[in-house]
Amino acid sequence: LKEFKSFIVNGGADFHTYKLSSINDYVVGKYSAYLENKDISNYTFNGHIKAMRIFFNYLIKKKGYKIKNVWKEVKLKSEKSTNVSISPKDFYD
Repeated sequence: LKEFKSFIVNGGADFHTYKLSSINDYVVGKYSAYLENKDISNYTFNGHIKAMRIFFNYLIKKKGYKIKNVWKEVKLKSEKSTNVSISPKDFYD
C-alpha cells in the first residue's frame, strides 16, 4: 500500500483528500506501468497488485464501501520458479 501512496503523491495528488472512487481503470493502468518501470521482479509486481486487491476486498466486504474492485482486472505476471539455491556462505555474507 505504501507504494501506491507514493505513486499517488508523486503524481501530484493530495493523499489525504484522494477519493477511493477516483481509482478507476485508468489509474490502475498507470500504476501498473509505474511498477513495470521500477524494474522489479514479477513476484514483487504481483505482490503489489495483490495487496491492492486485498485492501479493496476488505473495504467492500468488511467496511461496506460501495466501490468496484478495479484491481481484479489486472493480469498477474508469470512467477516461474527457479532451481537455483543460495549457498550458506552467500546467504550469511
